[in-house]
Amino acid sequence: MTHKTTGQLPLIAIVGRPNVGKSTLFNRITGRRRALVSREAGMTRDRRIEKADWIGHHFEVVDTGGLQDNDDTLSRLISEQAMKAIQDSDLIFFVMDSRDGLTGADHEIATMLRRIGKPVLLAVNKVDAPSKLGSGSEFHELGFEKVFEISAEHGLGVDEILDEAVDILHPPRDAEETSTEASIVILGKPNAGKSTFLNKLLGEERLVTSEIPGTTRDTVDLEVVADGHRYHFIDTAGIRKKGQTKTVPDKLAVIRARKSLEKAQIACILIDGDEGITHQDAVVAGYARDEGKAIVLLLNKMDLLSAERRKELEMEVESKLQFISFAPRLYVSAKTGHNVRKVFPLLQQVFESYTKRVSTSQLNAFFDKTLANRYLGSYKGKPIRLKYITQPGIKPPAFVLFTNAGSQLHFSHFRYIENQLRKQFGFQGTTIRIKVRPAKKG
Repeated sequence: MTHKTTGQLPLIAIVGRPNVGKSTLFNRITGRRRALVSREAGMTRDRRIEKADWIGHHFEVVDTGGLQDNDDTLSRLISEQAMKAIQDSDLIFFVMDSRDGLTGADHEIATMLRRIGKPVLLAVNKVDAPSKLGSGSEFHELGFEKVFEISAEHGLGVDEILDEAVDILHPPRDAEETSTEASIVILGKPNAGKSTFLNKLLGEERLVTSEIPGTTRDTVDLEVVADGHRYHFIDTAGIRKKGQTKTVPDKLAVIRARKSLEKAQIACILIDGDEGITHQDAVVAGYARDEGKAIVLLLNKMDLLSAERRKELEMEVESKLQFISFAPRLYVSAKTGHNVRKVFPLLQQVFESYTKRVSTSQLNAFFDKTLANRYLGSYKGKPIRLKYITQPGIKPPAFVLFTNAGSQLHFSHFRYIENQLRKQFGFQGTTIRIKVRPAKKG
């Protein structure tokens, strides 16, 4: 199999001895299952190249056969393909097996990689639980600066080596490249003041506003730069109750608003403070949470609210929107402009939470302190034990708990874990995903 790279994307080559987990790491990074995985050495015979991305940065990854030195013709050809991948690459992941320890073959490969002079990250694989961290310390003697202990199978530590890879392959060139580019959808009932709010935010009458509900029939995209950060706002038609979407334009408006929510990263939910929290407001907030978005709650028309009415409204928010209690709230007046510009710091704050990644060491410390000894009930007559926790993704932050009981956790424990994650690491304004998987035996 031959492959010609595009020349536009940087290339990461995954190399190492046979059967150290190169294909498993390739599958983990690319999210594909094209590379065969087996305990039999030498399963990968050709170079396999796939595109991948990490935190918005794109690159290619090449999976190679094991590097070895013997007289077998097939083994020699596999090594030639691996060497070709190394020559073409911009960065090398040198994978080794923590269970085997440092071998003579590892030393030989390391010597060859040092001669080539390309950046190398050592991936000490099959560190399958936090309790085994530190077992890869002997690999530092190979003389490479960066050594990462990972479990390609479970995803443990893979985030950290990819973070480092992105820093090497995509160093920031200037302030513009590191600026925030968040997409925000404005949601709410018809006539809640969405277009008026966005006009005031922009400082100009860019959108048609009217007291007649439903003036906005389609989504409108607008770019705004504030405090050095770029924001992409999407104004939408109001999401009506199902029973009120009788005309074709109304139905299309709701469909477009839902589609805009899917594409956005942050949902600004605008509520008519004079009217109070309605069932439809809760439905809209539920859409945003179900889609896994960061959320900012904007309580509009505060110029019409007395101090007593504001207190009543706070109580309504606490009771009817308790499921998005993590969302910061801001009282605004789209009509007068009061507090409208204060939305930008909130957007920046929730975007940072939405893209936050907790390091493996921080997660391990959190686990040991908060989760390791918590009683979680029993499953099939045995106590449920949490083994460890990983964070495989962001946007929104996603966590995986490994237990001896698979997904057999009561919802109250999920709520406790989410609350503790927020207490320890913040995550203000963003949805958090938590999944449970069975820990591998052995």
